[in-house]
Amino acid sequence: MKLKYVVYDECYPVIFGEYANHSDVSLKYKKPTSAGFVSLHEEDAPEGSPFCQVRILTASCYGESISLGVKSHPNDARLIERLFNV
Repeated sequence: MKLKYVVYDECYPVIFGEYANHSDVSLKYKKPTSAGFVSLHEEDAPEGSPFCQVRILTASCYGESISLGVKSHPNDARLIERLFNV
């Protein structure tokens, strides 16, 4: 299944499945600043990291939202990775 996302106010990412439209997850008092599709991948933590015994999630963002009229942004992947890699 493909995953979609919307970032609100340049810092609040929301991730959801491909069967919903980007505009279906609109937040009443937040402005969508970027949106598109996201691929998530699990990797080993970098060598020498204090978390070397765990796996981390990396994200790749691409595309755009036609229904919201915004595109993906290079910083979106980092915002999404922060949701999963605490």
